[in-house]
Order: sequence, then C-alpha cells, then structure tokens
Amino acid sequence: MYLIVGFDYDSYEMGTGTPFFQKCYTMCNQAPSNAKGWDRGTGSTYSKTALMEDLLNPKNQPFREGFYLYHFKGLDLLATKPDIGYANMVKLIQNISDLKKNSNPRSILFRTFFETKYGELADAFKKYDDQSVYKLLVSVDQAHQSAYDEAVKNR
Repeated sequence: MYLIVGFDYDSYEMGTGTPFFQKCYTMCNQAPSNAKGWDRGTGSTYSKTALMEDLLNPKNQPFREGFYLYHFKGLDLLATKPDIGYANMVKLIQNISDLKKNSNPRSILFRTFFETKYGELADAFKKYDDQSVYKLLVSVDQAHQSAYDEAVKNR
C-alpha cells in the first residue's frame, strides 16, 4: 500500500512520495529474511527491498523527477498542450537512458516501470511527431520491443 501511495504522491508533486517509500522500506527491513520476495536479492532479482532501495537511492533522483514530469506535466497535458506534454514524457525516458548508462542497467526500478507502462508508452507516442522516441524506448526497454514496433506500424 505504501508503495502505491508513494508513486501516486510522486506523480502529483515531485518527491512527495518519499515518506511513503521510507515507511515501505522500513517494513521490508522488518520482514523475515527468508520470506520469498522480501529478501535483499541482487540488483536484477526482484524483491520488495531491492525496489525500495532503488527508489530511495539519491542516484535515481532523475527517475523520480522524470516520473513526476511524465505524469503531471506529461500525460495530463497531452489534451491541452501536447508539445509540452510529450517533451516532459520524453524527459523521463532520457533520464532512464542516462541512469542505465551510469548505474545499474538491470535496476529493478526501471524493469518495474516498463513492465507497468510499456503499453501506455507505446500508445501515447503514436501521435508524437518525432518517431525516434521509439528507438530510445527500445534502447532502454528491449523486453517490450515488439509492442513498440507494433505501435509504429499502427500509427
């Protein structure tokens, strides 16, 4: 619950999800260490603890800033100011690209984001004039390349 509320708060105002992510992280640390999904795991193994560590890591601040831009100043503006909305949505993808080059490219944070957003991303950019955004998406999210290729075909 704290994770969901944290993401919701971060989508409306930059950084306001932090108290909820911290509470979630505290709960992760209090869980039995041998419980599946609660273990520390590695950077590429899914665990609740690894996700919270990625979210709270200051190195991933550009992701959280981009997450806010993507939602509040991106998706929410597509109907009224599409140029600004798309530019802010692309900013998140560029931030993720930069982070993957300079930190853990297999971060559970990025994998979780794309698992939940790839369909929305593919569909949202169909009306975007600069289709090179799909190349950027494929470079940061190869697992969903077929969805992005299909979106380009169905423009």
